[in-house]
Amino acid sequence: MAEALARTHFVIDLANSPSSEDNAVLEFFETSARNLLTAEATAGVTVQTKEH
Repeated sequence: MAEALARTHFVIDLANSPSSEDNAVLEFFETSARNLLTAEATAGVTVQTKEH
């Protein structure tokens, strides 16, 4: 995934869980967010958040 993010300036995570079961949804988002953040860091993407 880091290779796919090379030379990326920003990432918008629009992930959607394939399940409606509470524990499966939580596990999906925790795992996908962790994997995406790791790949972003490896690729050198700067993580910025904006709270509303």
